[in-house]
Amino acid sequence: MAFAYSQLSLFLHNPGTVHMAAAERALAYVRGTHDQGLSYCDPGANNCNVLTGWVDSDFAADSDTRLSFTGYIMSLNESPISWRSCHQAGVTLSSSEAEYVAPSAVTQENA
Repeated sequence: MAFAYSQLSLFLHNPGTVHMAAAERALAYVRGTHDQGLSYCDPGANNCNVLTGWVDSDFAADSDTRLSFTGYIMSLNESPISWRSCHQAGVTLSSSEAEYVAPSAVTQENA
């Protein structure tokens, strides 16, 4: 949802019919999932907390600026605690470089 709204916000000054349709789809998703949520629980006395994370990048995804996107999610005991989707700070020259920049950004934010 965060990514969808960030992309829609790029066209706030001059939205078209395509943008309005995308906004309506995003709102329909929220309306259809309003009864779902996250649950956080104690793993129990014999278990320890498990922190997991996933990160990915999309090389040169923004055709205007040629910036790559970084997306990540961190979960504690299978429940999300931190997530983000954003442009990378600089232009990367290859998909491999974009893939190296992405975990670096996640590590800096979650350190």
